[in-house]
Amino acid sequence: LNLSIALPSDWNCYKNPAPGKYKFSWQLLPAKLKVWAMFVGKIYSPADNVHVRQIAVGDVAILKSFFNAYAVRPDSWSEYTVSETPAVVYIADYVDEGRAMVEYRSYLLGKSMVYWFVFRVEKELFEANKIQFDSIINSFELKNKSDVQIEAGRGNITDRIIVPGERVGEYT
Repeated sequence: LNLSIALPSDWNCYKNPAPGKYKFSWQLLPAKLKVWAMFVGKIYSPADNVHVRQIAVGDVAILKSFFNAYAVRPDSWSEYTVSETPAVVYIADYVDEGRAMVEYRSYLLGKSMVYWFVFRVEKELFEANKIQFDSIINSFELKNKSDVQIEAGRGNITDRIIVPGERVGEYT
């Protein structure tokens, strides 16, 4: 997969052993578990010749039918580059079990994969967490070697998902 991301030192993660139609799916776990987060990758054909925002817009249509009152904030769309990779981010509001929620999504388009981060949090906690979410997204980096790394705190071992002081699992 040739990539790395850096998680805050108090976050953990685990690999979904059955990612279904995705190449990989990692659940990202903050210390206080007030945030639901994941990082996903799916094989993408460059022959599809789509822009990263088109991929996000396609997912928004699906999410509108899944989440109650799911609505992207019109002024929240932002296109940028992360580690020379085209990216787009948006903020959406929705309701879950009567609670006002925010979903923060970022899509990154590699040469053969599309990657995305999803962060879901109660609306009143969003602004306090946004800097941390951006830090994780902006740590994304495609590598020139054929290994996968997740850097969490002081842990960092090639081909393994590591959290501080604990080996969580191997990624093959």
